[in-house]
Amino acid sequence: MTPNEPKRLDPEGRTGSEGIWDFLAGAADYFEIGPILAADPIEQGHEDLNLRVDAKGGTFVCKVFANNQYGDHSQTRQTRAISQRLVDVTVAARLEGAATVDLLGGSQGMVYERNGLFAVAYHWIEGRTYFDHDRCPTERELANIAATAAAVSRTDIAPNHYDDLWAIPHIHAMYDKAYKAIPSSEDRLIRILLGKYDGIPWDVLPVTLVHGDITKANVVVRDDGAITLLDFSVANLMPRVIELAVIAANLLSDSKGYISIDDRCRLVVDAYLPHADLQEAEIDALPTIALSALAMEYLGSRWRQLDQNGNATETEYWIEVAMRSIELELDQSG
Repeated sequence: MTPNEPKRLDPEGRTGSEGIWDFLAGAADYFEIGPILAADPIEQGHEDLNLRVDAKGGTFVCKVFANNQYGDHSQTRQTRAISQRLVDVTVAARLEGAATVDLLGGSQGMVYERNGLFAVAYHWIEGRTYFDHDRCPTERELANIAATAAAVSRTDIAPNHYDDLWAIPHIHAMYDKAYKAIPSSEDRLIRILLGKYDGIPWDVLPVTLVHGDITKANVVVRDDGAITLLDFSVANLMPRVIELAVIAANLLSDSKGYISIDDRCRLVVDAYLPHADLQEAEIDALPTIALSALAMEYLGSRWRQLDQNGNATETEYWIEVAMRSIELELDQSG
């Protein structure tokens, strides 16, 4: 059966000149998963084309790399180097004990290439992300997420640096992209956080491999209760505490209630310490870096409004949830 091609499968030429189904059929042969019965885009994220693929051999995810690099259309993710980098980091982290996907292999490795398009694949995970659930991790789940974050930090690999515009150190650059979409009352608060960011003592913070995007959209709670971390695309050697800050700012954001940044940071540190020591400088800097991560969620989402690219539901969610957190935090601090 050849399903009709959904409209979103070929935005901005991201699937190239050939039909997506020809590409997927080739990928199915390469990964030996059998003929494709159906495929649907996973409506989450902003860049790569992630597809749920039902095939004779089971259900899989096929990740087709985008022709833009996180919104920068002067760059592309459709290269062998970018796709192989994802494979290398994912495999290394998994070997270190990180709870992440087991990529499929083919005759020439874990990357499928055809006519300048690149893809990787893995078995579909029965479960839902925290974004889908619209909730925070439980204490037990947070402990497992922290264990995976610690495993990533121990991973002995030094990938070429990936210039991720959404990374916290790019907060000023993101502000420059987003400021036209920011209401004046909210702009005042963001400028306060920019000032706090500028006081972070980055030079004393230890550097390790970090996933860089342990967020509600990238952690699946499986039906059996375990967690799986997705997508090492933006993993980099960076200050380790950035990993904990993103967990505190994003995963522990609650659209139904509120947990203070200080309390979130304590929860993350308590979950992390059984798996790895933290330096006092990291613990001290964590709340400010977590506030910076909240600011990045807000700024990136405001920029998305201008760019009009990606998942509108996720964009609106983070504008509301991040700004509410920022308002409460700055109100409490006076």
